[in-house]
Amino acid sequence: MIREQIEGYTWQSRSMLAAALTPDGTVLEANPALERLAGAGVAGTAFETLIQTAQRDAFARRLAEADSDWAGAMFAFSGAEAEIAIDRRVWLRRLGETILLVAEPAVSE
Repeated sequence: MIREQIEGYTWQSRSMLAAALTPDGTVLEANPALERLAGAGVAGTAFETLIQTAQRDAFARRLAEADSDWAGAMFAFSGAEAEIAIDRRVWLRRLGETILLVAEPAVSE
């Protein structure tokens, strides 16, 4: 029960970004916070387009290395209306052929 509530919170959060990705990084599903950052629906697009260009190779490596345990790394995001990059701690976990992604605001980092 607690797990379902936490997962529900993450998906509905206004500050946590959440998505389900294919192994190549295509967005299958995204929460409203992620779509707000992107400025539009992101299903079917490459998630890396939200990551600063200089960090895209590092993100691709982390995505390829994702396994059944959550692993985190810091990445800079830029959205549709962002003038500056926003740092977020990105957590990735493989669940079968899907990669789960949660990105939380970077605080004190």
